[in-house]
Amino acid sequence: MKLNCKPNRLEIFAYLMYHSFAGVSGAVRLGISALFLAVAVAAAGDVEWYLTLLLVMVALLNPVVTPISLYMRAISMEKKEKAMEYQLGEQEIMVSQNGVRRRLPWTSFPLIVWGRKMLILYVDSTHALLLPRRQMEGHEQEILEILKNLPETCRIRPRRKFHAGVGADVPQR
Repeated sequence: MKLNCKPNRLEIFAYLMYHSFAGVSGAVRLGISALFLAVAVAAAGDVEWYLTLLLVMVALLNPVVTPISLYMRAISMEKKEKAMEYQLGEQEIMVSQNGVRRRLPWTSFPLIVWGRKMLILYVDSTHALLLPRRQMEGHEQEILEILKNLPETCRIRPRRKFHAGVGADVPQR
């Protein structure tokens, strides 16, 4: 089956946000921001106003500035990237973009995530192919059948943290 997919800026943004704030590194980033904010509140009135303002500004870098910069990056990526053509088969997936074709066996993906809004095929720990479900043209059940029949070495999981509401359509192992 052939699919032409191009994620929109919100889908790219959701993927980038997840990888920026998920896991231990995301918790540490937000923890540092909370620490700076707590120091700013505790020190308010005891230090010069500009030092308190500086602490608040540093505290807001991760929870405010990072999402804004990731959204701008998603807009840029959406404009730059061309649609990709995917040809899904039982053993492999053929990816084509700008005349370049590449065969990837399903086992080459370290993780495959079936989410409520997209199928994510991880190429490595931070890079992935995003196939929005809105562009699957009614082929969701066929894709699920392919995913259900992949070898046990393929790691497939629902994205409960990324998209709430993943239900019974997730391949079970």
